[in-house]
Amino acid sequence: MTRITFARIGKNETVRYAVEELVKYMKLIDIELMIDIRLYDAYDPSVKEVIWVGEDPAFDALLLPVADRKLDDAIYVKIEKNAGVITGTNPRAVLIAAYRFLRERGIAWVRPTDDGEVIPSYTVTSVDTDVCEAAAYRHRAICIEGNDCYENISRMIEWIPRVGMSGYYFQFLNPFTFFDKWYTHLCNELYPRENVSREDVRHMVDALKEEIEKRSLLLHYVGHGWTSGPLGFSADGWGHMKDEEIPDDKRRLLAMIDGKRGFFTDTPLNTNLCYSNPEARSLIANAIADYAAAHPEVHYLHFWLADAINNQCECENCTELPADYYVMMLNEVDELLTARGIETKVVFLVYCDLLWAHEKIAIKNPDRFVLMFAPIARGFMENFGEVDPAAIPDPAPFVRNKAVNPVTLAGNLSYLRDWQKVYTGDSFDFDYHLCLWKNRDFGFFDMAHTLFEDMKHLRDFGLGGMMSCQQNRASFPNNLCMQMMADALWDADLDFETQSTKYCLAAYGADGVAVKELLRAAAAHLELREELDQPHLLANYKDLLRLIWEFDITLQKNLAAAHTGGVKKSWEYMLLYRDMLLYYVRTLIAQTEGNEAKKNAIIEEAIEYARCNECKYYKTMDVYTYLSLFIRNCGLSGRVLKDEAMLQMH
Repeated sequence: MTRITFARIGKNETVRYAVEELVKYMKLIDIELMIDIRLYDAYDPSVKEVIWVGEDPAFDALLLPVADRKLDDAIYVKIEKNAGVITGTNPRAVLIAAYRFLRERGIAWVRPTDDGEVIPSYTVTSVDTDVCEAAAYRHRAICIEGNDCYENISRMIEWIPRVGMSGYYFQFLNPFTFFDKWYTHLCNELYPRENVSREDVRHMVDALKEEIEKRSLLLHYVGHGWTSGPLGFSADGWGHMKDEEIPDDKRRLLAMIDGKRGFFTDTPLNTNLCYSNPEARSLIANAIADYAAAHPEVHYLHFWLADAINNQCECENCTELPADYYVMMLNEVDELLTARGIETKVVFLVYCDLLWAHEKIAIKNPDRFVLMFAPIARGFMENFGEVDPAAIPDPAPFVRNKAVNPVTLAGNLSYLRDWQKVYTGDSFDFDYHLCLWKNRDFGFFDMAHTLFEDMKHLRDFGLGGMMSCQQNRASFPNNLCMQMMADALWDADLDFETQSTKYCLAAYGADGVAVKELLRAAAAHLELREELDQPHLLANYKDLLRLIWEFDITLQKNLAAAHTGGVKKSWEYMLLYRDMLLYYVRTLIAQTEGNEAKKNAIIEEAIEYARCNECKYYKTMDVYTYLSLFIRNCGLSGRVLKDEAMLQMH
C-alpha cells in the first residue's frame, strides 16, 4: 500500500484548494492510495518524506525568474520517491503546478465541462515528477461572449488553471446580455423561455467572482459601457433607444455627426461623446475611478470607447485625433486612482478609430496601463507566424468618420507598430478566433492551427499574451482549438502536430489520430480560403461525404467499446458531429448543384435536428454556432430567413 503526504504551507485559500484537488484526483486514479494532509506555517527542511505544496522563500531559487511574481506564472514540481515540492510564483501558479503534476499522472481535462475529465485507473507506487517552467506570456485569459448560463462560465473558470491559463473577463458593468440570450433561448423555440433579471445576473456573477478568487485568477471587467452608463443610458448591451428619449442636458455631451447630436445607429453603446468637452471626459474618468474604488477585486479594469467605427464627434472643437482625447482621459483616470491609492491596472483599447495612435498627448504613467490590441476586421486565413515584421506597411492616414479598418494581419499590425512607438508598456492581443461567426471549417481544425501559430508568434510583435474574445461553449466536436491556444500560450516553442495529436489521443483514446485526420480532411475539403459554392468544389464535397462514411466504421467501433468518462463522451459528441457535418456537406452539394429546393429542405432538417438535440451538446456548443453555418455560408430563402434575422447578435 502506497502512502503520500501533502504538506500544505500556510492558509491561503488557493493553496488549500490546490491540495484538495491533488487529493481528489489522486484518489480517483487509485482508490486504495493512502493520503495524509499536514498544515505548516512554513517550510521545514527537517520534515522528510512529504510533498510540500505552497509558497516559501526557501523555494524562490528553484523557480525561473519572472518580471512580476503576482502577475507572471512560473512553476516548479520536483518529486522523488514520493517526496518533494510543488510550488509557484504566486498562489495561482501553485494551483497550476498542482494541475501540471496531475497531468503528468495521466489526467486530462479535454473540455471545460463536467463530462470532460479523462482519469486513468492504476495502482500508484511512485509519483516522481520534474518540471521547472515559466509561462511564455503573462496574459492567458478568456472573455465572455455568446449565449451563456451559470454552469457554462463556472466550468470555464474551473478549466482555466487546469490548462495553465490565468484569467477571466466579464464585459460590461453587468454582463446581462450574454446570460439573457441563453435563458430566453433565442435560437431554439423548443426550449421554454426562462426569464432572468439584471439583478439575477449580477448575483450569478458575484458567485462566479468567488470561484475566480478561490483560484487566484486575474479578473478583468467592464470595457463596454463607459460612454453610455455615466450618462444614465443602457450600458449592458447593444439595445436601442429612441432619439426623443435623450434629455437635453445629456444630448449636448453626445458626439455631433452630420450636424446632429444623438445616438449613433440608435444604440447608446455605439455612441461616442464630444471628447473636446472637458465635462464629458471628466464624467467618464470619475465613473471609472469610482468603480475601481468600489471593486478592489478587479485586477484589470477595461476602459473602452463606443463600440463602432466612424462615429466620432464632428463639432468645431473636436479637432484632435480620437486617441489624443482618449489619452487625456487615461491620464485623468490615473490621477484620480493615484490620489485614492488604488493600484488597479487600466486596460485601454486599440480598436476601430483608436487604431490610430495619439500624436500630441502622452501617457504619463505607463505602469498604470495595459494596451489591448483588437484587430476585429482581420481574417483567419493567415496567422502571425506568416507575417514578415520587416514587410509591415505604413498605416493609412486617419480621416474622421471615413476610416476603414484593415483586413490583413500585416495591415492591422502597422497600427500596433505606431502605438508601440509612443507606448512601451504591457500589452496583449484581444482576438476573435472563437467568436465563430467567421468560421466555415465545421470542425475548426484550420482555426486550431491558426490559433496555435498566432499564440506562438505574439511575442514576435511585442505582445504579452492573449485575451480570447469567444463563445464560452466552443468545444464541439472537441476542445482542440482552446487546448492548442492554452498550450502555445504556456510554451511558445511547442509543435502543433505533436500537441494536436497528444490532445486527440487524450480525448478519444487510441483512435484519436483517426479523429484528427477526419477534422483535417474536413478543413481541406471545405476550402476555408474560397467561396463555398464554386462549381469545382463539388468533387471535394462528395469526396468528404465518402470520408465521413469511411470514418463511421471507427466511430461505431468506439461507441460500442468499453470507454468511460470523458473518452466515452467524446465519441458521443462525435456521433452528433457526424450527423451535423453530413447536413452541412449535403447542403453545400445541393447549393453547388443549383438545387435550391433540395438545399432548403436539407437546411430545414438540419435546423430541426440541431434544435431537437441541443440537450445533448449544449455544454459544448451554442446552437447558434451550428445554425450560423447555414445562415452565413449558404444563400437562404423561405422560412429560414427568419432565423437569419434572429441570429443578428453580437
